Amino acid sequence: MVQRRKKTLKTNLTPSRKIRRRRLRQARWLAESRRLAALDEMSARCRRAIALAGLLEASGKHPQAEPLAAALVTEVGFLILVEVRAMQELVKTIWPEPPQ
Repeated sequence: MVQRRKKTLKTNLTPSRKIRRRRLRQARWLAESRRLAALDEMSARCRRAIALAGLLEASGKHPQAEPLAAALVTEVGFLILVEVRAMQELVKTIWPEPPQ
């Protein structure tokens, strides 16, 4: 005679399948929380890049203001580039590219 595993009443799953189901749910939750954290970081980096670009734009609009030094413009451009590259990496975290 074959012994049958007892199933739980509510889910009609064996205990091992119930544990497997719980692990899958936890893995999905963890992946979702990582995506949300990446989106929060992207938002912060985007605000920084916009603020830096706004400062550059505002400095060129005032006719009485002295023009910015080339070194300063280069540094601000580099900072914007750092933020954009970091956002590119965060996009890969949120939407991983399929293997080719």
